[in-house]
Amino acid sequence: GLEVGGNAIHKIYVDNNDNVYFSSWGNGFTKLSDGTFETFDENNTSLVGIATSPTFMVIQDILIDANQNLWLLNSETFRPISVITADSIFHFKPPFFNGTIEAENLVIDRNGTKWFTLSGEGLFFITKRSVFFNENGTLGDESDDIWGRFTEADGLNDNAITALAIDNRDDIWIGTPLGVNFIFDPNNGDSRIQNLFSSIQQQSITCIAVDAINQKWFGTNQGVFLMSSDAVTLIDNFTVSNSPIPSNEIKSIAADGITGKIYIGTEAGLSSVINKLI
Repeated sequence: GLEVGGNAIHKIYVDNNDNVYFSSWGNGFTKLSDGTFETFDENNTSLVGIATSPTFMVIQDILIDANQNLWLLNSETFRPISVITADSIFHFKPPFFNGTIEAENLVIDRNGTKWFTLSGEGLFFITKRSVFFNENGTLGDESDDIWGRFTEADGLNDNAITALAIDNRDDIWIGTPLGVNFIFDPNNGDSRIQNLFSSIQQQSITCIAVDAINQKWFGTNQGVFLMSSDAVTLIDNFTVSNSPIPSNEIKSIAADGITGKIYIGTEAGLSSVINKLI
C-alpha cells in the first residue's frame, strides 16, 4: 500500500506541478512528488504536535501561494499558521488569542491574503503588505503583519464557520450552520459581510465548491444545492431521491474545472454528477 504517514488522511491537495499533499490528523503531512513520498512532522521540521500530545500533529489544510510557498494550518497549537519556503519555515499566531488555536479551511486570494477559520471564533484573515510574498519580503518580520477578523457582530450569521471558498471573482463565501454569508471584493477597505437571502438561507452548510463558470455548490445535511454564480437562483438540489449520491449528509465537494464533473463525498461513499452547464 501507499505510505502517506498513516490512515487518518484529512485532506488532499494537488499543486500546479502535480505534487500531491496529504494532510493528516496525527502524522503531519506527506508530499508525493515524481513517485516519491516524503513525510514532514515534528522529527524533521519545526512544526509541532498538539499541546496535549507533542508527537500528534494535526495538519488541517495545505495550499501553495503564487510564489510557490507552502502554507498550512498546524492546528491546536500556539502558532497554527505556518509557511514553508524553499529554505526556511515561519510560524504565525493571531494576536487575538493566548492559548492553543484550532484552525481550518485555508484559502488564499489573488492578493495573497490568507483566509482561514478558527473553530467557534468566526473568520480571520492574515495579510502582509505587497512585499510579503516577494523574496525580498518580510516573512521573518511580524511587525508589519496585518490581522483582522469578522464575527457575528460584523454581520456573520454564526461564529461557528463550517466552510470557506473563494470564487472566480475573488469573492469570499462563508458557510455556517445558519446559511451563507459572502464578502464582495474583500481587499477593498469598504467591504462588509453580506447575508445571502436565498433558498439556502436556513440550511446548515457543510462544504462549498465553485465550478468553472462560477456557480456555487453548497453541501448540506439535505443534499447538494447548486446555485447561480451570485448564489441567488437555485438551479438544482441533488438528493438521494433524484441523483446518485448515497446520502443527503454531504461531507465534501470538489469541482473539476476541465471535465465539468462534481465529486461529492458522504459518509456512505463518493459519487459524482455531470455539470451539464459547462
